[in-house]
Amino acid sequence: MKEQEVFFKNSKGQKLAGLLANPESDKIIIIMSGMRGHKTYYDFINYLTPELNKQGFATLRFDFNSHGESEGNSIEFTRASTRKDFEAALDFVKNKFSKIGVFTTSMSGATLLMHGSKNIYCAVIHNPALLHEQWHFAVKDAKEELDKKGYYLSYAKRDNREFKFGKPLYDECNNKFMKFSEVNCPTRFLFGEIEHATQDMRKKMFDMINTNNKDIKTIKGHRHWRSTPEQDKEIAKYSIDWFKRYLK
Repeated sequence: MKEQEVFFKNSKGQKLAGLLANPESDKIIIIMSGMRGHKTYYDFINYLTPELNKQGFATLRFDFNSHGESEGNSIEFTRASTRKDFEAALDFVKNKFSKIGVFTTSMSGATLLMHGSKNIYCAVIHNPALLHEQWHFAVKDAKEELDKKGYYLSYAKRDNREFKFGKPLYDECNNKFMKFSEVNCPTRFLFGEIEHATQDMRKKMFDMINTNNKDIKTIKGHRHWRSTPEQDKEIAKYSIDWFKRYLK
């Protein structure tokens, strides 16, 4: 099913780029990427999206500010700014669709938790980065370069795209007290078997979701963002099962 380019603006007036498919449906899944990713970056998302469309769901995947085809300066980028981007996406779809589900990966799990579950019927959270220790580790070697240049370089592992991140993200990653809102919609976690999060970290993240309608599935042999065709199918299977269950 063909995706159409769409554009909408966040609260800062930045134009965000998205791909919308099957807009005739009354149920939509918003699909969010991780930091340094973009709407077509991940093989498992590229596989999942048309599979969701085949099941009758509309899909919207979009680029966060300063990522992909969206506007913005990466030096000013923060995880908190992605909340505003997500809320702009919600505003874009909420009057067109009766029910909204969300699929997140990596950083965008935190995007969801910053917003909470208002207007969201269910969520699938894939390999999330929600904990201070995950983000502190990500910037532990950045200070010297940041002090010298006013930014530090970070590269997308798949295609080596360069990002210049600044002090706002560095300070945010070192802040132990990032504020999350309540997520109480049905939520499924998908963890890669060899994802970097320990079992204790996974439990902490699982406990952040305030509902009895939640579970965890493990993808055999799967790492944080790399996936095989078989793992793509497994991620899609578990995601579609969840969305069909709670977006009736």
